[in-house]
Amino acid sequence: MLTGTPDTMNWLYYDVYQRFLHGDKDFRVIQWKSIDNPYFPLEEYERAKRTLTPQIFRKRYEGTFERMEGLVYRLDP
Repeated sequence: MLTGTPDTMNWLYYDVYQRFLHGDKDFRVIQWKSIDNPYFPLEEYERAKRTLTPQIFRKRYEGTFERMEGLVYRLDP
């Protein structure tokens, strides 16, 4: 068992998430958004949605795997 926020398309994506998506019964993935937590401030969620790029927002606040492109010169806000 492990918990975390997806950071990139790494071993977790290929060795666990993809196997789950393809029906491997040895793997179970449970995902939720930050806002699904009743104690998470709605204001913070909305602020992040307005100020972050869509990819970074989805990665950090919706727990999705994102293929990050163009990061050679881009800084994470």
